[in-house]
Amino acid sequence: MATINLYASQINQMPGLIADLKRSITDYKSELESMARKALSINRSVCDLDEVIDSIRASTQIQERKIASLDDLGRRIEQFAENAARIDSAVADLINKRKDEFYKEHGHLKPECEKGGWEKLCDIVASAPDWCAKHWKELLITAVVVLCTVLAVVAIIATGGMALVPMLAAGLTALGVGSGTALTVATVVSLSVAAIALVSSVGSAALNIIDTWHDMSGNPTFKAWQNTMNWISLFSNLGYGVGAIYSSLKGISNAGLRAYSNSFRNNSVFKDAIRNAGNYPLSPQANSSVFWTGMANDGGEAVAQNFIRSNGGSTLESLLGATRPATDVGWRQASASFAMNSSGQVKTLIGSSPWAGSVWNTTEKILLNINPKVTGITEIMRQGLEYIPRTFGMNGSLWAGLSSMLGGLSSQTGNVAQ
Repeated sequence: MATINLYASQINQMPGLIADLKRSITDYKSELESMARKALSINRSVCDLDEVIDSIRASTQIQERKIASLDDLGRRIEQFAENAARIDSAVADLINKRKDEFYKEHGHLKPECEKGGWEKLCDIVASAPDWCAKHWKELLITAVVVLCTVLAVVAIIATGGMALVPMLAAGLTALGVGSGTALTVATVVSLSVAAIALVSSVGSAALNIIDTWHDMSGNPTFKAWQNTMNWISLFSNLGYGVGAIYSSLKGISNAGLRAYSNSFRNNSVFKDAIRNAGNYPLSPQANSSVFWTGMANDGGEAVAQNFIRSNGGSTLESLLGATRPATDVGWRQASASFAMNSSGQVKTLIGSSPWAGSVWNTTEKILLNINPKVTGITEIMRQGLEYIPRTFGMNGSLWAGLSSMLGGLSSQTGNVAQ
């Protein structure tokens, strides 16, 4: 930076100051001349003012000389400023040239104020290894906490918040609770635990990361919140993980849990069918359940009855007997009960006119896919008088359960490392 630039504002003010001073002297001179004229008009017989007039004239001449001196000073200052600016500009160019040459050889000596944005960014990148080496512990803890929290959140989303449903429903049913009531209670509990696990995982991770980078041991309120969130996250995620592992061992897929979650949360008819399935308490034998769909134009019930007479098993209609529902709502409730109480390998007859909105697709199949007692589904396509079977096993996935457990355990990482 040119030296003259540091004082340019002060130097630029000087012509104005001189002009003000010159204006004041000129006004003073004018007053003196006016006073001299008035003194000359006074009758000498009254008062002799010759000495006063001479003094005023002398003072006026002095002011004229001052004005001339100020004019000369102004011209000299302007000349000085021009010369200084010219010399300073030349010196500044030379300094900048030498400075650039110096910093090329000794870049580490370049002050921050001389660096541009790109140079500062390069410095940050260059210093990153040293910074990482200094803070490796904090970085490791942060990476572990973030990774495990993401895995826990993804596991909850992947299972639709329903990982606990099969285990809880099976437990409640074993205690004598009706299948519809058991499944409804299990669903509400699973969604609640999933929500708690989700919120506590994120909250615990945030508080642990803050405590890792900034020691909060002196803040009792912060530590109380941190410990509370850590323990809630630990127990909720471990519990959810146990449910997810149970589901996977029973062959219940994450996709099946998501489909059930979507139907339960968004389909009031589906939810009502489960809640009121107890109106039709059915107990089919293991490996005997036979469902049918897509045969509205083929005499579906008669076809299904012929099939079980030849191959064994039970259809919903055969189990209901004479106590059949009088409404579509009742039939859906009975279908839900049939699906929830089926076990082992089940069969489904699929006719020539399958419909995506059928009870099979919107209720029975969804419930069979989360039923821990069902080991597989055999879809039997009816083509004319022939039946073409296609068996699907129940394939679960352990990763969601393990991810949930890691999420719970990661909540203690920050405290352990402190």
